[in-house]
Amino acid sequence: MSRSVNSTNARLFAALDDYCMSGRAVVEGRDRTRRIWLSRYDYLVVENAVKVKAYHFGRYRSVSYWELKDTAYVATIGFDSDLQLADSGPIDLTSAMFLLLAAEMGPRPRESATYVANLIGADRSGNSPVDKDGLALSELFPRFQCVQLRHKISEPDVERAFISALSDEAEVSGSWMEEGLRRKLVTLARSVPTMMPTGPLVEVLLDQDPRSLFMVLYRYLEGVYAYKASSDLRAELKVDASWIELARSLAGSLKWRPREFEALTHVLNMSSAESVAKLGWSLGIEGDATAERTAHPLYEMRNRLVHYSLGDARILPEHLNWNDLCAALCSVIESVYNVIALQMLESAEAKLAISQADVDQASGGRWNRNA
Repeated sequence: MSRSVNSTNARLFAALDDYCMSGRAVVEGRDRTRRIWLSRYDYLVVENAVKVKAYHFGRYRSVSYWELKDTAYVATIGFDSDLQLADSGPIDLTSAMFLLLAAEMGPRPRESATYVANLIGADRSGNSPVDKDGLALSELFPRFQCVQLRHKISEPDVERAFISALSDEAEVSGSWMEEGLRRKLVTLARSVPTMMPTGPLVEVLLDQDPRSLFMVLYRYLEGVYAYKASSDLRAELKVDASWIELARSLAGSLKWRPREFEALTHVLNMSSAESVAKLGWSLGIEGDATAERTAHPLYEMRNRLVHYSLGDARILPEHLNWNDLCAALCSVIESVYNVIALQMLESAEAKLAISQADVDQASGGRWNRNA
C-alpha cells in the first residue's frame, strides 16, 4: 500500500471543504491542495504505513491496526476510555499519524461547518493556521489515540486486542453490559481455539441492543451444528478430510444442512453440565436443566428474534436478564469449542501414530524412534 503526502492531505482537505459547503477553506484562484510541513520520519509514516484491520462504529468511532516496517500500532478514534493494551505503550499523536488516521478512517468533524471554515480558511495572503501544523486540525475531530505494540501480531490477536479496547470503552460509555459479562467476553476471545472467528464479537460490543450480542453468541453454536454428523460420516467412510471440509462439501454439493434443533441438542450435550445448568437457569428453566430441556427455550428465543410475522410483537420474557444469559452462553461456547479442538487434536495425533506405524513396518523397524 502506498500513498503520497499531497494525495493524503488533498483528501483530508477536500472532505473538510465539502463539510464546510463554502470556498472559504481555499484562496480564490489558487491550488486547492494544502501542504503541511512534515519531518522525514513523519513523511515515512504517511507514505509507508499499512492499514491491516479496521472496524467502524458509526460516524465518529473506530479502531484500527497498522503496520510500518517492523513496528505495529493500534489506534482508536472517538473513544472516551484510555487506550491500554498488553505489551504496548502510548505514543504522542504526530501530524503524520493524525493525517493518516483522519484521511484513511474518515471520521466526521464534531464541530460546526462555520467553525471548520474559520479554522482552515486562508487569509488574503494565502496563509492558514494549519499550513505548518497538521495537529491544529485535530481539535475538529473526536479523540485520537494510538499505542505502539512490541511486535507485529496475527489477525486473531488483532481482533482480541480490539475486543479488549472495546470492553474498556463499553464500560466508560455506559453500555448495558455489566463487568462480569465484559470479562467473560474478553476471556472467551482469548481462550477459545482460533477456529472460532472473533470478528463478529468486535462488531457488536458497542451495540446498545443486547439482542445483537445474543445472536452473535448463538451463531457460534450454529457454526458447529454439523460437527457430529460430519465427524460420524467421516469416520464411517474413512474420509481423509476435516469435518469442516466435509460439511462444506455436503452443503455445496448436496445442499445438506443439519436439522437445527437436533443439532443444537447435540452441541449442548458436548458442553459441561455446569455450563448447561447456568444457561438453563438464565432461561428460567426450573429443576434439572438438561441439554434437551435447555435447547427448547434457547431455540425458541432464537426463532423469535430471527423470524417475523405480521402482527407479531416478538415480546420476550420480562424476567430475562441479558447479562446472565450472554455470560452463560459464553461458558457453553468455550466448553464446546475446547471439546471439539481436543477431539480434533486427538484425531490428528492418532493419524500421525498410524502413519508412523506404517513407516516402521515398511522399513522393518529401522526407524523406531525409541531405538
